[in-house]
Amino acid sequence: MTREKLAQYISMQEEIEELTERLKNLKNDEDLILADTAKDYNSGKGVTVDLVGFDQDKYWKRRERYEKKIRYLANECSEIESWVERIEDSLTRRIFRLTYLQGLTLTDTGELVHMDRTTVGKRIRAYLKQN
Repeated sequence: MTREKLAQYISMQEEIEELTERLKNLKNDEDLILADTAKDYNSGKGVTVDLVGFDQDKYWKRRERYEKKIRYLANECSEIESWVERIEDSLTRRIFRLTYLQGLTLTDTGELVHMDRTTVGKRIRAYLKQN
């Protein structure tokens, strides 16, 4: 596990929420509405009429793309969570959980585990280097 991957956890969680919200509102996307005009010759004259429709193909492709990305991000987050929970030392596990899964600063994490921020940072670096 890398520090960079751990640091992306919070952002990936937020992206899952954003994509889930997009999925909920997907049918309301204006770019899925098709508009065109045509000539209606039923009355014998070429009268212009407006046509409006919904682009089903585009809808399903976009839906599939969002769902695929959500599954990928959820899997990545699950891997990170599992890795953190496998840390044997309770204090180190708490430090990683607070810092990377909950998004606290090193200072805030240090206050909760009764260490200064530099000690927390050193402990993270040492564990990542070792593992």
